[in-house]
Order: sequence, then C-alpha cells, then structure tokens
Amino acid sequence: MAVSRQGWNLSTLGPGVTLGEMTYLRPDNRIRTATAVAETEVLVLKVRNPALREASEDLQSRFDKAFIKLLVGRLIATNEQLAEWELVAAPGPAGG
Repeated sequence: MAVSRQGWNLSTLGPGVTLGEMTYLRPDNRIRTATAVAETEVLVLKVRNPALREASEDLQSRFDKAFIKLLVGRLIATNEQLAEWELVAAPGPAGG
C-alpha cells in the first residue's frame, strides 16, 4: 500500500501492517490525514471501531499495545528521516 498526503509519498506499507488505527485511537478526531492506495493485490481485514470497542478488555488491550508499538516505530522512522533531511539541508562550513 502506498501512503500519501497532499500528493507527497509518505511510505509504503508491506504485508501485515495496519492502517487507519488513528481513528480508533482518536475517536474525537476522525479526519483522514493520508490516503492509502494498493499497488498490488491485497487482502484486507477490516475491523470496525464500534466492534473493537465492544470487544473484551483483553482484546482491546492487545490491539492498543500493537497500535502503540506500530506508532512508536513510525515516530522513530520519521525522526530518522528528518535528521537525514537536516543533514542534507545544513549549510557547509563557512568559507568552504
């Protein structure tokens, strides 16, 4: 799945990766911020938010942990990308 926002490619998601978890984690803000488009044939398992919210606490906890792990990984990757961009954009030594 290619994930983009306002025409900018953000990432490519491989097999087994979730998307749309922010609408579950932030039910008060359901605005879609990115677009995901399948680049190949995909199999999708759709879990509706109300169904997950009505699930057992154990199942909700497992989803919460998985989503948090996923989001931390994405945050780390974003920070690493920003650091690379800063290195590229940084001016060279004075007088160089």
